[in-house]
Amino acid sequence: MPASNGKVSMFNITGMQAAECWAVGAEVATTRQQTLYARADLLALIARRQSLDVISDEPPPRHANIVGWPPDKDAQKLIAMELAESAELVLKP
Repeated sequence: MPASNGKVSMFNITGMQAAECWAVGAEVATTRQQTLYARADLLALIARRQSLDVISDEPPPRHANIVGWPPDKDAQKLIAMELAESAELVLKP
């Protein structure tokens, strides 16, 4: 679901090894004082098929936002469920 700013934060992990992906996640979790349990791998193409867009938003490197969410919460939930269905859940080792 998008935050109050209408964005969902993500990182482009194309070409990265698993350890590098987890290092990025660990850094974000530390900054936010949260625990990292898993990640959801999702192609930007899937978001774009839902009439959303993925816009680079560096720094940090490789950071992007999923934008273009409809204002209606029910429509947002439907899109979020469809994205979740297409994503691959990867649990932290």
